[in-house]
Amino acid sequence: MTLGNDDGLGATLALPEHSKRDDAEHKEDVHQAGLLAHDIADLTPGYFWNPRYLGTIFALSLTTASAYFGFSAPASVLSYINEDIGPTDSESLFSIVWTMCNAISLLVVGRVSDRFGKRSIMLGAGAVAMVGAIMASRAKNMNTLIGANVLLGLASGVHSAVGLFAGEISPHRYKFMIQTAILIPMVISPGLGAYIGRACVETHSWRWIYYILIVILGVGWVIQMFVYFPPTFEQLHGKQRSVLREFQRIDQVGLLLLVAGLTLFLLGISWGGNPKPWHSGLILGLLISGGVTLVAFVLWEAFYPTPNPIVDLRLFKHRGFVCLTVISACSGSMYVGLSIIWPQYVFRVFSTASTSWQTEAWMSSTVGWGIWGGLMIMCPLVNVIGDLRLQILGCVVFSTVFLIALSQVGIVDQSKAIAFSFLTGLPVGFIELGPCVICQLGAPDQEIGMIFGTISCIRSVAGSIFTAIYLAVLNSKAKSKIASIVSQAAIEAGLPQSSLMDLFEALKIGSEAAFAKVPGITAQIEAAVIQAQRVAYSEAFRYVYYSAMPLLGCAIIASIFLPDYNRYMDGHMPKPINMPNAKVVSGSENESPGHLDDTKSTDHVEVEKGSQHRSG
Repeated sequence: MTLGNDDGLGATLALPEHSKRDDAEHKEDVHQAGLLAHDIADLTPGYFWNPRYLGTIFALSLTTASAYFGFSAPASVLSYINEDIGPTDSESLFSIVWTMCNAISLLVVGRVSDRFGKRSIMLGAGAVAMVGAIMASRAKNMNTLIGANVLLGLASGVHSAVGLFAGEISPHRYKFMIQTAILIPMVISPGLGAYIGRACVETHSWRWIYYILIVILGVGWVIQMFVYFPPTFEQLHGKQRSVLREFQRIDQVGLLLLVAGLTLFLLGISWGGNPKPWHSGLILGLLISGGVTLVAFVLWEAFYPTPNPIVDLRLFKHRGFVCLTVISACSGSMYVGLSIIWPQYVFRVFSTASTSWQTEAWMSSTVGWGIWGGLMIMCPLVNVIGDLRLQILGCVVFSTVFLIALSQVGIVDQSKAIAFSFLTGLPVGFIELGPCVICQLGAPDQEIGMIFGTISCIRSVAGSIFTAIYLAVLNSKAKSKIASIVSQAAIEAGLPQSSLMDLFEALKIGSEAAFAKVPGITAQIEAAVIQAQRVAYSEAFRYVYYSAMPLLGCAIIASIFLPDYNRYMDGHMPKPINMPNAKVVSGSENESPGHLDDTKSTDHVEVEKGSQHRSG
């Protein structure tokens, strides 16, 4: 099927012609993509059961799990790590640099992998991640650990783009099913990450987190070396194109502006409020310079069209792309926000002196279990239910209902809070993954990486922005609620009003020794104060949940206007994987790179003929 101009429903992402971008070399890329694309009916029966295909799926599964585990597990015990090799005030940079590098890497890998092929990028990311994991496991100070997290964050952008890497070697109708298989080991990150991290600290050392990471990553990386053979550079562009020539066609100025702008802006967003106040010169400088640079990037992309733009602004003329981007950004903000906010809620509201670390860790992981469980339930049902728009809309409404319920629980509603947090997170993973898979259905095969990277980067940046908003709301409301609720409870319990300032200083420290120094305090007063503090935090967290509700409202509206993509859930496969020792065949309309001349390879699975290509 050839997807040319938009069909009026906004589902196709075919790009209108542009004289400077759609040059002869672009047309050659479109032709080569058409030769690579196949339909499932054209594949020999053993293709999907070949050890190389199964090995590729298994390896992608391990590297994806390692990407998220390498962040979630150490982040959950970061305070313990800082005590061991710190202390330092730069502790917050651990999360900041990973999130920032992940967002930048996600965008860059999409466009670059379209142009240069995915094998070298995937193996290179594995090498970078391995160096980062080894550095982290041997870190003697927090600065070294933060530097290692830069490498892990950059590699995670590649490994977390599993929707792209698996999507192009999967038929459209089976994309969600294959994603389910790949994401099964992901349970170690959202579901077990916090527990494994704390268990390592309590039983051995936090360094064991990285030892585990090295094993998971290493196994997946080695398997990829032997089984992952996506189309080569020559198959993507033909034999006449050189790597240097293709590098010259990349939008290098746009790439520089985008990376610089995102780096400055995300640093400002992440540092604002904590550790630096929002009105400080540093934060304002980062935000303004980053914002101006990003505006310059948009203007550059709009008025200086290069052959291979990092972000093709023509995409934003498509209703389908805009709706998918809004849904993805809102779900990403929910995913990141819940993952960060919920563990704090558990610690501040439900954790007491008698709560074991195991109980606290399990309670903190309920959102993660919901996210992973939702993926395992919803992805296999996509083909059964059939209506993608209805499924996305239903999931967003479901999450909204239980987020409202979660915002109403109090300190005596622990069981309800655990249940509602799980149910709120249940659809979030599918809502986040869905747009990244759906966007490939109506996309030109040679532009899938760029489209996927654009949506994924916007999602990651939105997550960073709204997480900063959530934390700002929490800090603001917590201060005011503690000031009013705790003060009243302390005075009613018998604490002299003159001791309130000392009491608040003791609350900041949180130790028994600090409370003992408060004039006039007794055990009964201390118990009343701690209980009141839990109530205050419970009230403050409600406003965080309130601030997230408009996001889900936007996602609901975008879901309603989402075009119909069901007709593209067919057997089209953009780029089947090759087998080693395959010879490149290119040149004429009748020759297909899918015909891999590999007479010497006994395990080669032959692709018989090309399917009609989705071009644009």
